[in-house]
Amino acid sequence: MLSLRRLDETTIRVPIEGDNWHTTWADDGHQYALQCDGLHYNSRLWRLVGDPPWIRFEFLEGYPELISAAKPEVNRYYGFGITSFGGAIYHYLSTPNHFFDEPGARFVGAKLIWSPDGGATWRNQHG
Repeated sequence: MLSLRRLDETTIRVPIEGDNWHTTWADDGHQYALQCDGLHYNSRLWRLVGDPPWIRFEFLEGYPELISAAKPEVNRYYGFGITSFGGAIYHYLSTPNHFFDEPGARFVGAKLIWSPDGGATWRNQHG
């Protein structure tokens, strides 16, 4: 029977608040981690640089500013998926019909954005 054993000595803990943490490997040899529900942002994308246990998380400056509850008047998108193929990074975002503190909130909108240059710039269906 196969089993899985957690090895705490191989776990790297980082001081970044958020959840979900979807990840992908890109053609540039880096792993990218997508954070959702952070303290100040709905979503942020990080490039992992280095080798364990000396990994460093670099925020991608060109990633769209997806502000969280700090600006409630702004429609929010949440990052829920990421993959890389052919030198580009593809990222799926979803948005709710209204804020989650109101009854009946659910995800109703979707958007695909992509970066042709390792996260420096991002494009959507409008280019």
